Amino acid sequence: MQEGSLAAGVPQWRRRVEVNGIAREAESLSFDAELSSDMPDAIGGVSGIKPRTGTIKWSPQAAVVDVPASPWSRRNGWPPSPGDRVDVWVGDTGTTWKVFTGRIDKTTGDVDTLSSSIVDDSDQLDRVITIEPVAYQMPGMMQSNGVYREYVPVYVRPWYAMYKCLRAGGWGVSTPSGAQGLTVVSVDMQGSFYPDLGTIGRSTDDLDLQYGDGFTYQAAGSISYEPREHAAYSTGDGVRVWLRWTGVQAVAYLRFSDDRALRFYLTHNPSGATSLWIQASSGGTVPNGGMLIAETTVNLQVDAADGSQWIELFIPAGGQTIRYTAPTVNTPSGTRNGAAESTITLGTTFNTGTTLSLVTFTGSLVAARVGNLTLTQWRGFSSHSVGSKVRHWGRSDLVRLQQIQRTLENVSASEVLDEASEATLTPMWLDETGTMQVAASDVLYAQRASHTVTTAQDIFSLGWEESLQATRRTVHVNYQAVAYNYMRQERVLLYQPSSAAQLDPNGVVYEEFIKPDDDQEWIWPDTTLADVNGHVDDFNHGYGSFYGASVDNSLGVNTWGRQLTPKIERLGLRTLKFSISTADTRTMELSTPDDEETLYKRRRGVTLPLIRGYGLVTLADASKDGTTTGPTWAPDLTHELDYWGREDDAQRVADWLSERLATPLITLTDLEIAYDPRIQLGDVILVDSTTFLGFSVEVLVIGKSESHGSDGSTLSLTVRVVRTMTTYATYEAFEAAYQGRHYSALESAWAGARYIDMERKPLEGGA
Repeated sequence: MQEGSLAAGVPQWRRRVEVNGIAREAESLSFDAELSSDMPDAIGGVSGIKPRTGTIKWSPQAAVVDVPASPWSRRNGWPPSPGDRVDVWVGDTGTTWKVFTGRIDKTTGDVDTLSSSIVDDSDQLDRVITIEPVAYQMPGMMQSNGVYREYVPVYVRPWYAMYKCLRAGGWGVSTPSGAQGLTVVSVDMQGSFYPDLGTIGRSTDDLDLQYGDGFTYQAAGSISYEPREHAAYSTGDGVRVWLRWTGVQAVAYLRFSDDRALRFYLTHNPSGATSLWIQASSGGTVPNGGMLIAETTVNLQVDAADGSQWIELFIPAGGQTIRYTAPTVNTPSGTRNGAAESTITLGTTFNTGTTLSLVTFTGSLVAARVGNLTLTQWRGFSSHSVGSKVRHWGRSDLVRLQQIQRTLENVSASEVLDEASEATLTPMWLDETGTMQVAASDVLYAQRASHTVTTAQDIFSLGWEESLQATRRTVHVNYQAVAYNYMRQERVLLYQPSSAAQLDPNGVVYEEFIKPDDDQEWIWPDTTLADVNGHVDDFNHGYGSFYGASVDNSLGVNTWGRQLTPKIERLGLRTLKFSISTADTRTMELSTPDDEETLYKRRRGVTLPLIRGYGLVTLADASKDGTTTGPTWAPDLTHELDYWGREDDAQRVADWLSERLATPLITLTDLEIAYDPRIQLGDVILVDSTTFLGFSVEVLVIGKSESHGSDGSTLSLTVRVVRTMTTYATYEAFEAAYQGRHYSALESAWAGARYIDMERKPLEGGA
């Protein structure tokens, strides 16, 4: 519910409409909004993100008009064009509230009238995205022996893919885009610790993600990342560090190949003061045995927007002057770093010729970027950008984690969000201010009423619907069970042909497409194919990916095929194209020789090519049933959680749904109430009709229609009943509630209660 209080007395509503920031006169307006996916599609009838739409009938914009408004006579931006920004406010004598943010969808008119249909910005989610597979654990950095990789939990959850989709449409905490130079570590702590660039390293056991206002952040523990490249720094080069954090503190620790380190310690006081403390050390960080070389501190004036702050730094190789920029109230979006930079002197340098070897983060980190660039490049781009806001309502107790985020390749972000929203019962919608709201159903339904309407004063009409289709005997939740096959080297077999293909002579090319089965995901496939003939030892020990061929020689001995030219291409994330040819004049077979003694016996006659990797994830259909059952005459409900949750999550979803659908789900329709611009989708309000209809219910607002015209303003709601406080009880209901209990139980149930308690919930007791 929007903040603020209504003015006393009979409201006199005022409205203001702006098109591209210019006030325009409107004769009438109407808006419609809908919240979906709080229940499965079979129950709610709709799913996914539903656009907020409306219609505006325009008034003449001038007292005298010489030419009717049309696309051919457009003057000063009138009539409005598709895509023009539209903002609408409604207020009383004291306060004004935003009631629509969006754009012109289309404008129609004739010589006498002009009207526009309007729509919110949800069309911006029609962006093509690609997301690589991320399992609950992923391969990390090489261990010190340079042979084995450690596996690191990355705690992937549905918010990981959801956030990437929202970012594609422009929503989310702002992160720099178009940064120059080379980015070597890029990580958004959004639904996972897995980086976009870099290799994840060791983490502490207490590593945890928590929800902020529209983002997740590293709430505890520490985690390290290895840069994707190790380029040596020359004079004029530098390290670029960008950090976004929330709460009180965040720490970034950069370690270089000469065993020197830089530590950036950021603290934020709720009163608004932010400080940056920089330490240079050798042999590790100062708290962990390192020797302090130099340190410095500076107080920053940072504008903490939407619950988080950021800072951008440039640390020159061989220089002592560190440059930084941070958001301030007076720095507009798009300002280049060089136009808003400040300096601080460290008193020492990090050496030229070194490379960055490790980056470690602790504290409440939201996102980070680390890169290599020159000062000119750093000054030339901007970290001062503002993203459209997201409000995440907090952690769901229904779907908590995923076993695997499956590959999403060249798909619509809006379609992915629709799928994830429906599967996890997480409604998403754009509110009146253009903020993307993301709220799991259990969080929505757990709210208590923030506003009360009564049939005596506020409600003009009220209808209800109680449907057979909203009652279910049993709830089945289908999900994808997962089997992992992990190894710390590239030893997991991902692909091998079932039979050996023939390779024709004289340069004829053999080609095939290689990809996982539909129920599989490959983790880090090795596409650097080696010739078996030159790497027999690795092949014998089952390490790596290989190609090769065999041919019968003049003595009839099956031996190595030679003069081979292989090629392998990645066609997206799930498909490889393998091709091979031979300059030999003999026909060959794509397999290892049957008679080659250097090969282990079990490695002879093996079909090729052979693709290995670090992991193979296989999925299988599974299902969980809810613990509560409904009437035998009711149909069953099957809900598809798919890969968006684990076995435990499927059980929780099944239990939550079955508890609510065992009895008919009641929806109040056409609830017309006194206009109140503060009421929003997702609000829980109390509908009180204790004296007229004998009930009082808490309801979730899932639909909203409002209109404004010469006759005033009206508001009609569609709401889902989430809790009922009946004030009318039959003798049979009272007897059933206390069946088999003594008078003392009744007396105990109402001990210390007031008369109003019994009036509101006669069957529940006074507790």
